[in-house]
Amino acid sequence: MVLRKDWHKFHKLGKKVKAKRKWRRARGRHNKIRESKRGHPLKPKIGYKVSEYSRPVTIENIRQLLMLRKEEHAVIAGNVGERKRKEIMERAKSMQLNISNPRKSGIGEKNESA
Repeated sequence: MVLRKDWHKFHKLGKKVKAKRKWRRARGRHNKIRESKRGHPLKPKIGYKVSEYSRPVTIENIRQLLMLRKEEHAVIAGNVGERKRKEIMERAKSMQLNISNPRKSGIGEKNESA
């Protein structure tokens, strides 16, 4: 293992998460991915995407929920609070819509017995 001379000064050295690299087309002369050889990663092609209706739609409020069709899957955004989440869940249940990330009831409620 190779360490920098001043590694002890920087306690967070190497902790930063690198951004994922985007796809770069293979251009090498003998590149197995470019030649689509068996046993090597596949190249991205048109038609690999999932159909539009089976892709989840992010919901942040009830107005966005009302625009959904029954075939579409809803996902409640992470920054939505418990009260609004509860309202969205009740409305979705009455509209018979599918929500992919429901929370169990009672998680956000305070304990009244204590």
